Amino acid sequence: MNDKSQYGASDTPDGITGIPSGLRQLDNITGGFQPGTLILVAAKSAMGKSSFGTKLVRKCAERTNDGKSASLLFSIEMTGEEQHLRIVCEAASVDAMSIRRGDTSARASMLGAARYVATLPIFIDDNSSVTPQDLRARALLQDARTPLGLIVIDNLHLIRPPRTMSQNTIAESLKALGKELNIPIVALTHLNRFQEDRPNRRPGLSDLPGDLEQSADVVIFIHRDDYDDKHSSNKGITELIVAKHRGGETSTAYARWIPTLTRFQDLTDEELEDIDTSRSARRGST
Repeated sequence: MNDKSQYGASDTPDGITGIPSGLRQLDNITGGFQPGTLILVAAKSAMGKSSFGTKLVRKCAERTNDGKSASLLFSIEMTGEEQHLRIVCEAASVDAMSIRRGDTSARASMLGAARYVATLPIFIDDNSSVTPQDLRARALLQDARTPLGLIVIDNLHLIRPPRTMSQNTIAESLKALGKELNIPIVALTHLNRFQEDRPNRRPGLSDLPGDLEQSADVVIFIHRDDYDDKHSSNKGITELIVAKHRGGETSTAYARWIPTLTRFQDLTDEELEDIDTSRSARRGST
């Protein structure tokens, strides 16, 4: 077994022309994330935004079909070491907390995964005080060294703007950078607080801060029905709601969230058939 298959890597599926997310249903909706586009991934806390971002970073870096497979992660909130540990633990299918507790039983798996991840062109910039101008300059410098295929920003609202620059203007600058480099840029962001003040907490475009929606080509919300409704029949199921898709369909993909591994994974066909999609429709209605 080679390293790629051992750690869950696979060739890009047929029909997926962009950067794959590694989640089958979502990739079938988006066709992968396309060059020159801005993708917003929004959710409230504890939904797995950062884990979604690191999964994308690894999936891009595992591609071998062109010369632009390097990934650049701007980690404004967490340290580079924390993000690297997430990537290695996901590759090894190991609980990060067990590593922090000193559990030696997973050491062999972690060492093998760490060696594998070290071979991937993944770059992490964890400067906690970054302006849009800083971000652009660092991205261009990294691309000159190793051609980039993807940039992920964790977290958009932590970018330090000049006094006269709104969040939408920051988003516009990111989209322009994606066009300049001809790569997708994925920006993780939070929801506004008004979403928590209503009975129906399933997110929609109006829950994005400011007017971010205008600049985005794709908007994906991460939502778990059982987070707000303890009686939900969709236990452990994550909705990946593609609420905006310029030039494509809007729909909802489903995946399983594994909190101990802080990772998403595909559902089986049988699990997909058992999902109560009527709950999503009811909770998403106004």
